[in-house]
Amino acid sequence: MKENSGDDDLVFIEVATTYLMSKQQARKIIKVARMIESDTVGIEFDELGNRIVIEGEDFLLPDGGEDFPTALSALHLKINLEPTFGVEMVSQSAHLLEDAAVKELSRFWPDGWQQEFLDHSNNEDE
Repeated sequence: MKENSGDDDLVFIEVATTYLMSKQQARKIIKVARMIESDTVGIEFDELGNRIVIEGEDFLLPDGGEDFPTALSALHLKINLEPTFGVEMVSQSAHLLEDAAVKELSRFWPDGWQQEFLDHSNNEDE
């Protein structure tokens, strides 16, 4: 596999977890995610460049359907989903990102992000 990030000191690892749940369980996850994320503030810009402040997250798709994956993603590091909601993790995988994926992921990051991360992580190790 190709080295990623163009820096010997950094690696990007993508982890994917697959959960099995009923629609009722998924809807409970959305309700809890809405409560937990209700105090978040996001800023977007419309096509005219007007600033739009968005408070909270509704976890809805553009067509009005429920966005189960985004709600689950918002919670999976904050709450142990299996005992809390009775869902079942059925698989998990991980892989190193290759250079092209790292470049796509970090293309809008500020110059010097690698060194900033390394400086921060070295401080955490002390």
